[in-house]
Amino acid sequence: MGKIVLFYKYVTIENPQAILKWQRNICDSLGLKGRVIIATEGINATLGGQDTAIDSYVQQMSEHPLFDNIDFKYSPGSANHFPRMRIVIKDEIVHLGLDTQKITPENGGIHLEPNEVNELIEKKSKELVIIDCRNQYESAIGTFVGAIKPPTEYFREFPSYVDNNLDQLKDKEVLMFCTGGVR
Repeated sequence: MGKIVLFYKYVTIENPQAILKWQRNICDSLGLKGRVIIATEGINATLGGQDTAIDSYVQQMSEHPLFDNIDFKYSPGSANHFPRMRIVIKDEIVHLGLDTQKITPENGGIHLEPNEVNELIEKKSKELVIIDCRNQYESAIGTFVGAIKPPTEYFREFPSYVDNNLDQLKDKEVLMFCTGGVR
């Protein structure tokens, strides 16, 4: 058997190169494949491997002081779903093309728990705008009733969408969502 793990965490990483080296050692020793993106703003990864290897990886991540409390998501699969193991350092863990010195996770929105989202939607406030932050392909599969589905192919197009539609969002309560949570 095997599985795939997907996760991200916005956290300040002072030495991305050291984390890259640590990740390479762990992934190589466990026979994992997939991709890990590391930036000074955090980590984002999708990895496949044997059940025991993924469990060991998650355990090692959870024991690291920077990476506790990660919401790991799992799906069926294995290392065979990926052509190779790729670990890279980038400016952002999710490409938006924004200045990461000005736009930081600390000055972002408020994360809501599922029950809080349900309560917000059930109120049906006219001041609530729901935005599906996924791309067109993903949002075509299904979305919340009444959600705005921006015509984006890539998430990096989302900031332009927001800039071009500020009049629609001004003085509104905005609920944004994606299935993985990273957006």
